[in-house]
Amino acid sequence: MASKKLAAVFAAQILALTLSTPGFAAGPTPVAPSTPSGPTAADKDTARALMAQGADLRDKNDLKGALQSFQAADAIMHVPSTSLEVAKTAAALGQLVEARDAALAAARYPVNPGEPKPFVNARKEAQSLGDELEP
Repeated sequence: MASKKLAAVFAAQILALTLSTPGFAAGPTPVAPSTPSGPTAADKDTARALMAQGADLRDKNDLKGALQSFQAADAIMHVPSTSLEVAKTAAALGQLVEARDAALAAARYPVNPGEPKPFVNARKEAQSLGDELEP
């Protein structure tokens, strides 16, 4: 129980730090990770926890909270699958411009040799969502 509280506090701190980062509100941008080796193992664990939290909040119909969690995870990872969740949740909230921007950003992430299949699938789904949201 204490570990869940600690994880929630840690996730809230990461979210607060992410939301205070200049340019964060502009939405995801396909960029290289801030370090040459990419996110650390701890960063990836944090992003996974944020994605799980986002999915849980979405299941509870807390779309605003889910969007914040997905955005925080995307700010850490910068991969198609996190950006896609941002796009889908923004669309569900009726934030169609933001949703399309996030979807197109996810679709434009560079393809890396040997990347995981979920990235390939997310890129395709994001392109379809972006096309749907165009009108």
